[in-house]
Amino acid sequence: MKLFGERQEQDKGWRLAIIRDIPKSGGVYLIECTATGSKYVGAAVNLKRRICDHLNNMSISDHHHSSFKGEYLDHGKETFRVEILEHINDRSKLAEREAYWHQKMSDDLCNVDPAKKHRSW
Repeated sequence: MKLFGERQEQDKGWRLAIIRDIPKSGGVYLIECTATGSKYVGAAVNLKRRICDHLNNMSISDHHHSSFKGEYLDHGKETFRVEILEHINDRSKLAEREAYWHQKMSDDLCNVDPAKKHRSW
């Protein structure tokens, strides 16, 4: 499990440094605010694009999880890190693997259980 983006100085440079080594392939990822321990697990067909969307939304205070919006403003971008939990090339396995990671990390997550919502990749 490779970690990305512990400390960067400028928003654009920070986002670019985090996503630089993230592949365009599919998988399950974790975004964590190290200041509070809040964690978000998601799955994507294109990890690079999805994580970039999250980071851009946080930087303009438009993230769909209000806790991340507040934490980004309160603690700063340098307190966020991204981790690729699992690389998955088979789209049909994404929801199953995301649900697995949600269950495994359920006590610490700020986002909802993906098994309770419909996904179509």
